[in-house]
Amino acid sequence: MDVFAGVHTQERVARILRRLAAHAPALVLLEGGSAFSRRQVGLFWAAAVHCRELDPPCGACAACRAVIQDTSRDLVWLRGEEGEIKVADARALRQIAWDPPAAAPRRVVLVTEAQAMNVEAQNALLKILEEPGPSTVFCVTVPHRDVLLSTVVSRAFPLTLAAASWEPAEEVAAWAASMAEFVATGGGDLLARTGGLVDAALAQEVVLEVLRAVLATMRGVPYGQLADVFTRRMDVVTVREAQVLAEDALQRLRLGVNPALTLEALAVGLWRLCA
Repeated sequence: MDVFAGVHTQERVARILRRLAAHAPALVLLEGGSAFSRRQVGLFWAAAVHCRELDPPCGACAACRAVIQDTSRDLVWLRGEEGEIKVADARALRQIAWDPPAAAPRRVVLVTEAQAMNVEAQNALLKILEEPGPSTVFCVTVPHRDVLLSTVVSRAFPLTLAAASWEPAEEVAAWAASMAEFVATGGGDLLARTGGLVDAALAQEVVLEVLRAVLATMRGVPYGQLADVFTRRMDVVTVREAQVLAEDALQRLRLGVNPALTLEALAVGLWRLCA
């Protein structure tokens, strides 16, 4: 579905999740793919559980839109990509798991990049799963299930996503194209994009795409619009400066700096290097 960018490459998993939605297991484990596709499929699953249409998620109802916009009162989202998930974070889920959902049939607790959970946090999650609340289901995303305790994995319904492509997801590719136009001309629609809601996971994927283009330029095998701009406008020194800018942007995102401002700062820095 277009509103869940990246899910179109995971149709096998999406079909299974649609069938599961009416009788959701206590814990769904999503492994494989890229961090972006895992996140998007996790949100797809949350919307499927919340959606009341015949073929969920419809992507258009109030419940689906709330998940997409991250305004749902029945979606609790722990973002491991933003830093370590500690035992206190996991323990706080116990009461949430037993509270009735606000509007949806079931509350969804989504833990993206759950490898960020330390052992104590995973054990706290395990205790909750041993006595699950009647109206709350969990979903965790990880690169591979081996990063989790075997006792947690044993309670999960695991699904493996298709391997990540070298091509960025459609939404990330659109952002990269906007970034390339801005870096080359100082114009385009990039600032309009950053004027809207930009979440940290998407911003991280965009910065990683910039970094991949920089590294491809360094190797002399550029691909895509960004790398073409870098190849035409930068020398060896400025390409290395571009690498530093991209790595700094990743670090700022991990520290919780505003994603839109981070992307704008990166774009302006790259544009100056190319000017």
